[in-house]
Amino acid sequence: MEVRGFRSFPARCVTKVFRWSRSWLAHWMIVPILAGLLACVLSGGSALGQTSGPSSPALSPQPVPPAQLWYFFFMSVNHNDRASVKSQQAGRDGTWLRNLHQGRLGFTVQQFTLVRTMAQRLDGELKQLNANAPATPTQPPPPELKTLNQQREAVIATEVFNLKAALGSELAARLDAYVKARIAPRVTTLKKEVQQ
Repeated sequence: MEVRGFRSFPARCVTKVFRWSRSWLAHWMIVPILAGLLACVLSGGSALGQTSGPSSPALSPQPVPPAQLWYFFFMSVNHNDRASVKSQQAGRDGTWLRNLHQGRLGFTVQQFTLVRTMAQRLDGELKQLNANAPATPTQPPPPELKTLNQQREAVIATEVFNLKAALGSELAARLDAYVKARIAPRVTTLKKEVQQ
């Protein structure tokens, strides 16, 4: 059996890159890029500056605090609202993006209005707190930064508590399960550990 027009995946990708870029400079730039990728693959990542040894720090995933999960959920709601408005201004339908979380949760418009309002209020409160942050981070972080982070987490926890109280136990449980199922797998924190 003969397969016509079959090319390997890398060959198709390179062909697409050449089709997309019409300048001769882009054609010549693909060679060093592919050579660098090949070097990284063959060296097992050591070409990226990773060293192997007993004292090299390793990054290990850590559980994300609940306040951060809620923060990312509410910022996603705000982002979808802003992107929906931009899409509608450009003449496209953006309602699907605005109602993405609402549809997945199975909330009514009135129920999700509570979530949307709280997300916007939280965004304003966090911007006020962030205005007090030091301009340039230093090592080690100043104690004010730790205090600011605790204040941020307290504001988020208070807003989440108020939202859950306003929604009721059934909807709050549904929202909590949604954040754990949809947001938690997409968010990780990494902690440097020294290998012995």
